[in-house]
Amino acid sequence: MSNKVSAVIVFDRKRERFLILRRSSICRSPGLWNFPGGSLDEGECYEEAGARELFEESSLETSPDSLTYLSTLVQGKLIIKIFSTDDFSGEVSINKESSDFKWIDISEFQDYNFVGGGEIHPVILDKLVVKYLIH
Repeated sequence: MSNKVSAVIVFDRKRERFLILRRSSICRSPGLWNFPGGSLDEGECYEEAGARELFEESSLETSPDSLTYLSTLVQGKLIIKIFSTDDFSGEVSINKESSDFKWIDISEFQDYNFVGGGEIHPVILDKLVVKYLIH
């Protein structure tokens, strides 16, 4: 049986920055950075789970329809669908799963150690550049 996960990369157009969260000591891989996301609940599609997890982990609200599919990563039995959005409302307020958050420039991704190998997959970075940074 596979574990289905949805992750959402949030882009703030005003700041031209992306949201990252630092995992707290109660989570696997504490101290590493990631994007809001988590496992699908029964009956949920990936987009619904992404919008729900984004709200639960950061208090930012978005609709499943505003999520743009970027890529799928498979790590063993883990299937992670990665989405992005720049259509959100609210201010960031993290829950107990995170110990910190930052809004960072795309060039800063290399300065953070991310869950799942340390770096953001180059295909995902390329898609983010095309979608948000090429005017």
